[in-house]
Amino acid sequence: MHIRLNVEVVRFQKSAQRYCDLLDSGIPEDPESWLEQVSGALSDLYASAFHLTAVELPDDCAEVPDEFDVDDREWKRVFDTVHEILGLQTYYWHYFDPAVLKENNEPGCGDLGDDLADIYRDIKPGLQAWDLPDDRYLPDIVFGWKCPFDSHWGVHAASALPALHSLTFFWGIQKE
Repeated sequence: MHIRLNVEVVRFQKSAQRYCDLLDSGIPEDPESWLEQVSGALSDLYASAFHLTAVELPDDCAEVPDEFDVDDREWKRVFDTVHEILGLQTYYWHYFDPAVLKENNEPGCGDLGDDLADIYRDIKPGLQAWDLPDDRYLPDIVFGWKCPFDSHWGVHAASALPALHSLTFFWGIQKE
């Protein structure tokens, strides 16, 4: 089956677009609504990535051009936007690896700005390259979404989701 017709890939691409659009939208007029939308978008993105099948890279596969990478300036823009919206509530406590207890069993501090910006950095390049006319990029695009999900951005998402859930359904955004 052609990659562009694969239901799992299309679902992921749509989820990634929704997530990135929210983070590209700037400071929202209604931060509470934005928070709910980001929570839902990240949940859907995580679920759709979980169901992506691994893609083997064929010999004639073209790598996504570097021009589509998210540079430090763009990452910082997303990071700063999240910090401006959430203020000090961008920080949360969690165990970095809940399967391994730390020496004194104390949690570490997470940062939703870092989590959401790192996820953005990992999925945006493939999203930007999705509409290129050369389908030889498609296996690399899907590989670039799935592989870092397993090892990098999926960890950020799994850490961020409980914090987002708590803010969305229990605390809300507190004005300082």
